[in-house]
Amino acid sequence: MTISTDLAERTLHGVRRFCEAAGVETDLLAGVAARVKPVVGWDTGVFFTTDPATTLFTDACVDGFGLDTCAPWFHHEINVDDVNLFRDLAGTGRVALLSRSCTDPVADSARHREVMRPQGLDAEVRLTADDPSGTWGAIEVHRESGARDFGDDELALLAALGPVVARGIRRQALARACLEGAGVSTPGLVHLTRDGQVRPGTEAGAAWLELLAPGEQQDVHSALLTMTALLRGPGDVTRVRARAADGRWVTLHASRAWGSDDAVVIIEPAGPSDVADLLARAHGLTPREREVALGLARGESTAQLAERGRLPAHRARPPQERLPQDRHHQPHRARLPPVLAVVRRAPLPPLAKENAMTLQTPMILGPGEGEHWHFLNTLQTLQVDGKRSDGAMTALVFEGPRGFGPPLHSHDVEDELFHVLSGEIRFTTGDISEVVGEGGTVFLPKQQAHQFQVLSTTAKVFQVSTPAQFDDFVRTLGTPADRAEIPEPTEVDPEKVAQVCAQFQIQLLGPPPPPLD
Repeated sequence: MTISTDLAERTLHGVRRFCEAAGVETDLLAGVAARVKPVVGWDTGVFFTTDPATTLFTDACVDGFGLDTCAPWFHHEINVDDVNLFRDLAGTGRVALLSRSCTDPVADSARHREVMRPQGLDAEVRLTADDPSGTWGAIEVHRESGARDFGDDELALLAALGPVVARGIRRQALARACLEGAGVSTPGLVHLTRDGQVRPGTEAGAAWLELLAPGEQQDVHSALLTMTALLRGPGDVTRVRARAADGRWVTLHASRAWGSDDAVVIIEPAGPSDVADLLARAHGLTPREREVALGLARGESTAQLAERGRLPAHRARPPQERLPQDRHHQPHRARLPPVLAVVRRAPLPPLAKENAMTLQTPMILGPGEGEHWHFLNTLQTLQVDGKRSDGAMTALVFEGPRGFGPPLHSHDVEDELFHVLSGEIRFTTGDISEVVGEGGTVFLPKQQAHQFQVLSTTAKVFQVSTPAQFDDFVRTLGTPADRAEIPEPTEVDPEKVAQVCAQFQIQLLGPPPPPLD
């Protein structure tokens, strides 16, 4: 299926809106993957965050790869010369299709030949998530042997998504920089074997391993897999930055153990000099400004920076030669406060939106008009989506059969308003449980546990959710409908529902309502 211009724009807008709204605890990589996969489609894939200074991997969302694939993949990516390596793609803006990058993937790509092909995979796309400050992420997706290759429309959408994902990761990195963390704060020691097995060497090491817990479909955290691969290379000492589960940045230092191929790894909280470059990039400082910030984070004086040519001499005069400071004359200051504020754990200023111009446009719809979707045995007619409202709201009409009702749940970020157009529905929240009929209205604030159930033969409800997100939830979990009719009931996959709910920050708190007599 060819991706239409409208679908591509809606997908891009949905990802951008999600990235801008993501909090410090949001699984941004999983959320992006959930919004893109229904449009592009892949059998296996992995979304990484990377250190913008080194392009080494700091976290990952793995989709479909077996556990035994991870360690060889990291080894090939870091130590084996190959086509379309992420470090070669970084900053180029290329979306690299394997079939177009070499004549014979089996002969020309060791990664494909030794890692992917044995897994039954064929088509491959790779790209990095870049902005002017560096490479913040990397994406790789595959289709199984016998499936069609990725098309130009899919490559174009992925290319447009790269900078959006980079900006989302960058924003989240800034927000997480202020987290103090409530767990271990002392350095810990762990042992790392050549094949990626990890065991703690101290009590603090065991605590750090809990905070470096791997994501789903991984048995070892990406930073430790990166470390393992680096230790298989020619270097003797390795240093990697990563993000712990409590949001803090940590630094991993590794050296090979005496008389062994294993390694000793020290894990500790990242200090100001460890994160200064990363945060300077996140704030968009120029390379020269980053050099100054790094020097200050290392404790260098302005005179030392001027001596090395990093500051103009007039900004580093001896104290006795400086102008007196009074309320009428304040000396000029270099442009450094944002980074220094971060290093000292001060509050962070928010990043401005890339485009402050509103995208809202007026519209008028007649009865029954809109985008029809079959969604969990109901009909959902999307009328105003996030693209139309510039992320302000989702407005839709849903029609459900007798007995339909979602599990007890809450929305982390959305307020909801329901206006019953026909039929009767029982709404339950807290100690309140009331039947609402035609003309009735219900408001449910975010984070308020609730559920409802259709009592009449059918019911029709006008629903508004703010900010917009529910439209993407419907599109991810539903299927397009040719006609505006309630579908024939089908079996619902509770595991898929739970997975998609988590991606859209919807908390499942209990079972669905019991069947009606």
